[in-house]
Amino acid sequence: MITRFYDAYLAHTEEEIGIQIWMFDTEKAPFQHVLDQVLACAKNMEILPQVSVSEPFTSVHKLKGRR
Repeated sequence: MITRFYDAYLAHTEEEIGIQIWMFDTEKAPFQHVLDQVLACAKNMEILPQVSVSEPFTSVHKLKGRR
């Protein structure tokens, strides 16, 4: 399953980034709040591509000859 996901969405990318979030006290900062802050920062700094949340997602890469 991981290989299929990689082949479908990541194999043809020019860049990859990773974001790791460690939370030790979710009472002071609930996970959703922290996630919203991280995503807003990544969007504002143009680290992530602009996407539309109101339109359905379709991959531009087709799996050719894959299982």
